[in-house]
Amino acid sequence: LPLSIFQEVLRGLQEIALLNKIIIFGSILNFAVQGWLLQNGGGIIPLVAGATGVIVCQHLLTWWCCVRYYRRLSIKFRYFNTGTIVESARFGLFGYIILLTYMIVTKTDQLILGAMAGLTTVALYQPALKAGELFGVLTRQVAENLQPAAAHYASLGRKDQIRRLLLDGVRWSGLLATPLLLIFLGSLKPILSLMTGESAIDFSVWLSGIFLLVWGYGFVLSHNVFKRIMIMCDKHRYLMRLGVAEAVLNVVLSIVFLQYTGNMAAVALGTMTASFLIGWGPLWSRATREAGMPGHQLFQESIAPGIICQLPAIPGVIAWNTFASASNYPHMLTIAGSGVIAGAVFLPMVWKFGIREEEKENLRSRYGKLSTRAAGESRNRMKGI
Repeated sequence: LPLSIFQEVLRGLQEIALLNKIIIFGSILNFAVQGWLLQNGGGIIPLVAGATGVIVCQHLLTWWCCVRYYRRLSIKFRYFNTGTIVESARFGLFGYIILLTYMIVTKTDQLILGAMAGLTTVALYQPALKAGELFGVLTRQVAENLQPAAAHYASLGRKDQIRRLLLDGVRWSGLLATPLLLIFLGSLKPILSLMTGESAIDFSVWLSGIFLLVWGYGFVLSHNVFKRIMIMCDKHRYLMRLGVAEAVLNVVLSIVFLQYTGNMAAVALGTMTASFLIGWGPLWSRATREAGMPGHQLFQESIAPGIICQLPAIPGVIAWNTFASASNYPHMLTIAGSGVIAGAVFLPMVWKFGIREEEKENLRSRYGKLSTRAAGESRNRMKGI
């Protein structure tokens, strides 16, 4: 816990690129350590110890970067301020409750299934849950990096910049999440087969995965960006009340749906339904007020571009997965093929419909300089030859 503070220091200093490099290094190192332990018969204790050691090394590297690049940064007991601690704890309490409600939403499915359907059902549910978690990990990056900027603009009273963060954050999150959703939905059975090692996937597992992926996509668009920005703008009490309401609604709906259907996919449906009712109801209404525009205009500007950019890829992904399944292609090849199709359609479509003219100009100026520099270096090498 103490060492993880330095990750937040780097975020607060807008050193997102440096922090991402450290996290990528830690992920690769953890993969190598866990793979080596598994190859050499490591049990659960060595695996946990190895993962913990990698986390500590990652935090120590973060601390070293803070000290190395920001020499004025120092931590001393004489800087301790009780008032600051109390103020931070008051804010942190609301943040913790919001985080706790999110954990209730995402983790109570297993508890409900275990209590009402047995532990065997919990084991069957795990692959679908992991697919939803993987989708969430891949789509939350934009929202996480907006928090330091939102805190900075809120301290300066720059409401115009906060609105721009909200609009651009939702748009870019949608542009990232929509092709990933298409890949996950189109190749869900191969993904679940890779996770379980089974060629035949139970329909309830597949249906649970569908519900959880749709929930994750809706969460990215309606919850993630707005909550992370607004919590930095003194809206934490409102977000806490909504989070508690969603957590309670999720538990109630999951129990009711499971009771009346007897299908384990019912708990995933309860999670998705509760999130949609809160996210596209009071939360979306509040987002439109913060953005200063009607709901249909906010949807058209921030969410529609991501959907439009992937519509042409849907027939291709469906056709490819049907063909790959009939031909018994390897699962990795099937998933990779879906990614290639979605990406090949996405890139030209996002350039035409997904990004603004000023963003295009920024990309041209940045990468145009890189290409010009590379061409100049190539000419100089040729002259030298």
